[in-house]
Amino acid sequence: MCGTRYNEEKCQTLSDHFWCPLEKRCLPVTVRCNHIPECLDGADEIDCDFENCSGFSCANSQCIDTSQRCDDDYNCVDGHKKCDSGQCIPMSFWCDYVNDCPDRSDENNCQSHHRKCRTDEYECDNGQCISHKYQCFLSVDPRNGCADRSNLKNCSQWQCSDDQIKCADSYCVDGQ
Repeated sequence: MCGTRYNEEKCQTLSDHFWCPLEKRCLPVTVRCNHIPECLDGADEIDCDFENCSGFSCANSQCIDTSQRCDDDYNCVDGHKKCDSGQCIPMSFWCDYVNDCPDRSDENNCQSHHRKCRTDEYECDNGQCISHKYQCFLSVDPRNGCADRSNLKNCSQWQCSDDQIKCADSYCVDGQ
């Protein structure tokens, strides 16, 4: 598993991830049933239980306020925000040290980029603060860890937890 993608079997054991069979990749469950097909075959939008809409129900089942109907402005689905360039990305992707918008507008004017890390956090080389549990740990989710991957440096002497595997003179990976 060191330095390789997680396979279907591994992905299905993670409660916070799901498997896209066509392209054989593991995605966070937070992007499932969000009216946006992340899997090439749309598998992440199948068998979704969308709530009743009190506004206007779009063809893709997205619910928008009635005042936003026919206003010539594309509306992002709930929990998403529009990049300056027009694409919609999940709110959790804003100010997370990872450029998700093509124009990088999701990383502009971020107050979180200027805060001091708490004692229970690890400070990355880029100033990002992450949970100490991701120090010297390569997660299946690239958002768990430093965007600059500095949490994976200087790990040769690091002791992995019992449920992790140590890569040769390097970081730890999930061993389950």
